Amino acid sequence: MENLSEPMPIYGILVISAIVVFDRIRKRQLLEKERRLAKEKELEQAKEIEKAYTELKATQSQLIQSEKWQALENLLPVLRMKYKTP
Repeated sequence: MENLSEPMPIYGILVISAIVVFDRIRKRQLLEKERRLAKEKELEQAKEIEKAYTELKATQSQLIQSEKWQALENLLPVLRMKYKTP
């Protein structure tokens, strides 16, 4: 009768081992998926930041040009008065 009861613990251990291995594999897959999604999100955010920075630089350049023209417009009447040219 001992021979019939011995295989059961071995099968039980094998089943439990298989469940543990499957669980670890699944957790690893989920972790890899989460890392991949986080990396994709990070890249998307980096692209958005780069786009915003490019737009900011363009706006800054336009503002500087506008200020230069405004300064020139303010200077012209002063120069005309000083040199009395029509």
